[in-house]
Amino acid sequence: MKKAILAIAASLLIAAPSFAQLKGDKFVGGSLGLSSNSTKVGSASSVSSGVSYKVGADFGYFVIDHLALEIGLGYGYNATSSKIGQGAFVINPGFEYFVPIADKVYYVPGFEFEIGFGSAKDEIGTYKFNAYTPKFAIFALEFRPTPHFGFNVGLINLGYSIIKYKDSSTKTKVYSYDLNWSPSVTARYYF
Repeated sequence: MKKAILAIAASLLIAAPSFAQLKGDKFVGGSLGLSSNSTKVGSASSVSSGVSYKVGADFGYFVIDHLALEIGLGYGYNATSSKIGQGAFVINPGFEYFVPIADKVYYVPGFEFEIGFGSAKDEIGTYKFNAYTPKFAIFALEFRPTPHFGFNVGLINLGYSIIKYKDSSTKTKVYSYDLNWSPSVTARYYF
């Protein structure tokens, strides 16, 4: 029995470093996000709901053990029940810190600064916009079933957005704070 326990302990000690994120490691990944929203302004007759999706790719580099700098590119689209739609290409530099919480499972808080460029369309017309969103990933987990593959699930984000809309005659700025439930899944390959 003691030999079995020693063998298990030795294998865990040998396997654990192979799943660690060490300085110099890199990853590439692809992500998919989907969320829905509902906004009520004033009376109950002024309710708008919508659905958003985002697809993207990212590259990360571990500058020190457990801390990765990353850059991502993506496209997002938001459509609402009030016939407003907006699509944007986004660039999002950021960082993530990998905290081991169980064998092959990591808590991954992070920060990214999302910069978006796109257009919005409503009943009146089409508008160009730029969006700037610093965002904290408060609750994200990553499961690494093998040393080279991982699946990251992001659930809760805290962000602040500045969106600048413009058409031929007007310019508008919109500011918003968000604490939202916006699930996303990222598949990653580590090398």
